[in-house]
Amino acid sequence: MRFAAILFVPVVLASTAIAQAAPSAAPAPATCADSRADDRATLVSVVVHDDLRHLGSAVDTVLAELGYRISGTESGIGQWVTVARFGWPAGSAQDAWHGVDQPGVQIVVDLSPDSGGTRLSIAAGAVCRVSADAAGEQRSASVENTIETVSAMEVATALARHLEEQRKLRKP
Repeated sequence: MRFAAILFVPVVLASTAIAQAAPSAAPAPATCADSRADDRATLVSVVVHDDLRHLGSAVDTVLAELGYRISGTESGIGQWVTVARFGWPAGSAQDAWHGVDQPGVQIVVDLSPDSGGTRLSIAAGAVCRVSADAAGEQRSASVENTIETVSAMEVATALARHLEEQRKLRKP
């Protein structure tokens, strides 16, 4: 999945608290019950001052810890594209913003050179559209938008935390 439009969320990468519970994963459906989601994604982007080797290793580790699998066919050098994961972000399985149907989310992480260091961009896109909740009440695109935003921030926060831990280990 490539994203046609991106909602840009500028962010300062910091260790903000997001629940550390294991992600609530569910098996991927063969097809989307309602239809595919739009081609939009939420993007979190920041310039970091870590070595590319450390950043690449951190991306591998964090995506695996969060329950994402890397797509070998869509990923490339400096870009990690995950297989769609159907489940709610950690700590949000019981939240009121969604119903029972899970839209799924796909993450794309890009590392690219920037004048101030390395630009780390994390895009999260919903896979399926969810038109009704468990009670059959109509839903807007807010479920898809929320899962994109929460998922992108979850990955960004986990990366910030991991990179900070690695920096502490490297200091003499």
